Amino acid sequence: RQALGELATVLDEALAKAVGKYLIENYTLDEITQLLNSQEHNTKIASLIIYSIQKNPNFAAETVLVGLLEHPEMIEQNKQRIVMSLGRFEAVSDLSFQRLESYVQQKDNKLANTAQLSIGTVARFNQDQHSRVNEFLAEQLIDGEKKSVTLLAIHNSGLTDLNPQAVKLLGDKSSNVNVALIKLLVNDPSYHEDVIEFAIN
Repeated sequence: RQALGELATVLDEALAKAVGKYLIENYTLDEITQLLNSQEHNTKIASLIIYSIQKNPNFAAETVLVGLLEHPEMIEQNKQRIVMSLGRFEAVSDLSFQRLESYVQQKDNKLANTAQLSIGTVARFNQDQHSRVNEFLAEQLIDGEKKSVTLLAIHNSGLTDLNPQAVKLLGDKSSNVNVALIKLLVNDPSYHEDVIEFAIN
């Protein structure tokens, strides 16, 4: 707890990693869940606990994060934090990728949008997952119901492969789709004329 207090004052990656390693090796899922939920009024500490586990890029840490995400007593706010953390986890495997995909596919799940955004973020932190992220987001662009969230996820990914497919949505009846699309395409000079033409008309 003293180390968490220090982290809250000055964010030190080495200390965060050490704290996470200690939690992984010495605390049960129940104990970490209780620790997280007890910080309901101290959101910075709750975020630091999750961050410290995330900073250990190994399967043990990933197992703990997924276990915490699925713990029946975990409060919703912390689940959102864990989903975001999985997007930035540097050793994403099928274990967490499949969980994120399953949340996106559950239309009524409160974590669906955050999970989709996190899938996009995965590509920034895991080069090995680029093709998988691309494939999933391409499917969502065609069949998914939340096009604006998919476009923001593509923006999060930093990948440009899907821009030719995405630009076809410019002028969509949904203003959310158009705003998300402009945000995506404004960074790609190939589509500046399309964005300007849309804005003028």
